[in-house]
Amino acid sequence: MRTTAITVLKIVISVGLIAWTFSRVPLAEVGSQLASARPGYLLAALLVFVLAMIVNGAKWHVLLRAQGVVIPFARLLEFQFIGFFFNNFLPSANLGGDVMRGYGSVSYTHLPSPRDRTRSRMPSSA
Repeated sequence: MRTTAITVLKIVISVGLIAWTFSRVPLAEVGSQLASARPGYLLAALLVFVLAMIVNGAKWHVLLRAQGVVIPFARLLEFQFIGFFFNNFLPSANLGGDVMRGYGSVSYTHLPSPRDRTRSRMPSSA
């Protein structure tokens, strides 16, 4: 029951933020600009964007493997796109996307956080 309520709350907040964002954009102007754009250029831009995301995901995959963290490449790409979304819609420059990518990685691998590892190394006061 609680997880259903949290999921509904997340959906309501997401839809509200998307609606607020689109209410601030002149959609008619965006539509006219897209209608006058050359389809070949739009397709080329989309392909370059997807290729850049794949290359960044591959770099991240190599870095994680070097640290002994194994996450499937498709999952890393998912985290990459989620991070890109947060980078563009959160007012925290590029921090939001990196935090989301890190959170996704940690939640996928179930590795302890650095704070948990520090606590386990501290001597107990007995």
